Amino acid sequence: MIADVQAALGHELVHAPATRSFESEGGECLFTPGGYEADGLGAELGIEENWDPVLESLDPVLEEHGFETVDAPRREGAILMIAVEDTYGAELSLGENGMVRIHGARVSAEACEGQ
Repeated sequence: MIADVQAALGHELVHAPATRSFESEGGECLFTPGGYEADGLGAELGIEENWDPVLESLDPVLEEHGFETVDAPRREGAILMIAVEDTYGAELSLGENGMVRIHGARVSAEACEGQ
């Protein structure tokens, strides 16, 4: 999935391994692959009009992987961003700071036991 997001964004995504986690919550195991920084993308996304081509290339990838698509970013405080969920409750977010984050994917209970 992340390779497809990287290709759609046209920027290398650098993973922050310390952001990866497994958590047990309400009898479910939630996996967070973590945060990725899209090198050089943040400067582009600080301007609302620059989101159109980004979303145009990202939406088909989101749809292919079971995520919602989005028409425009929303303002979260002072930051422009998108946040979409897949059919299993995982969330992918992308902010004008160039950070891509995927968290909360439901995985098998065995995945949490091994962590």
